[in-house]
Amino acid sequence: PPLPAYAAETGSRVPVRIVAGPLTLAAHPELDNPRWRPAWNASLNIPLFWTDGQRNLWQITCQTAFEQQEFSDEQLEAKYRELSQYFEFLRDLGYIAWK
Repeated sequence: PPLPAYAAETGSRVPVRIVAGPLTLAAHPELDNPRWRPAWNASLNIPLFWTDGQRNLWQITCQTAFEQQEFSDEQLEAKYRELSQYFEFLRDLGYIAWK
């Protein structure tokens, strides 16, 4: 679907993975927030497989939501907001860069 208003500013950014493979963040034991632990969390692991340096954040959000059968507008917006924060977190750790 086209970019909605809530994704207009950042949805067209393309994340590029710097570290290949599944992420556990085990190299960062100082992180005490389990919210962003992708190892056993499909909501955080699936988008990493769609992060190929070609798809933008909105496309990754749509693909991930489709796989998880989250079809409503509210679910899609919530997924986009979650992934926006998650990808910024991964950028801060050096796991992705924005193209």
